[in-house]
Amino acid sequence: MGSRSLTTACSTAIDALMPWFTDEVGATSWGGPQFRYPFTRESFHEDCHWHDMDTFVLRDATGLLVGFGQLYERSNRIHLARIGVSPERRGCGIGRELVRALLDEGRRIFELPEYSLFVRKDNPVASKLYSGMGFIRSEFPPGAPMQDICYYMIRQVEERQSPGG
Repeated sequence: MGSRSLTTACSTAIDALMPWFTDEVGATSWGGPQFRYPFTRESFHEDCHWHDMDTFVLRDATGLLVGFGQLYERSNRIHLARIGVSPERRGCGIGRELVRALLDEGRRIFELPEYSLFVRKDNPVASKLYSGMGFIRSEFPPGAPMQDICYYMIRQVEERQSPGG
């Protein structure tokens, strides 16, 4: 990952995320339809459920928060959730780096055969990123939300690659 590092999130990292979301569409696109907006510090911390799942941040060499993502088990898959890149750093390859690091963490934490995620239909940049990383559109699991606004994507968990691979 070069000069960036993925670490477990803490409350100050959650605080640093709040300015990334300046409107309801952005907040609910990232946080899900139940994410409250406008939010307070308390509601933001509650709604991102960072105590309830494995939550990570990606920081650059200076310690600046540049990425965020979460992992949990959903429908017998390692589910990636609330993936976000700092608005000032989008378009720089950080999303790919973040997802790759989350896949590695997911494989380390869980012993499940596949990954999954939701991606909004109106986010072609993220859809292209995930497709390029081997995710394919799949049927939603029973009872899954957001079928009208999202695609559900899955991919196989691969064996750990050798360095450089």
